[in-house]
Amino acid sequence: MLLGINLKDANKKIESNYNIPYNTVLGWSKKNVMNDWRLHIHDRLKTYIVLEEKALQELKSLFKEEELKILIASLNGTLPTVDLIREGFLEIHLQDTLAYETQNVVQFLDVDADAEVFINATISKLKSLDQFKRYVLVQFCVDFWEKFNTGLNLEEYIK
Repeated sequence: MLLGINLKDANKKIESNYNIPYNTVLGWSKKNVMNDWRLHIHDRLKTYIVLEEKALQELKSLFKEEELKILIASLNGTLPTVDLIREGFLEIHLQDTLAYETQNVVQFLDVDADAEVFINATISKLKSLDQFKRYVLVQFCVDFWEKFNTGLNLEEYIK
């Protein structure tokens, strides 16, 4: 365990995230020569996976389920670019979603909820994120749409 993440799962994540066959990843992890490039790549990918998982856990505890659903819905059809993780972009994007695609917001709120107050609270949370957590959040949202055609359920995805 590293930072509360099971390292055995890291090899499977490397396989699924980067389309590297599991046996190849496992072989890289067993290299015992410290200057072997495969061991170096494996260690870097494993470290990244652990940091990404930890950040995602923190994001899921910071944001309410409805906020994550709104962020995911608002990024549907959005091409992931470096602009998405720049400070202020997601905040403006959410304000635009409320203004021009209101249904992507209100469909996840209680009938009597004030959408503007809810979005402003979400924006406050976004402002507290560092760039890496912004990246992980955007990737989490965009990944849902990349996997959507596989029958992925939004409720299960955000858990």
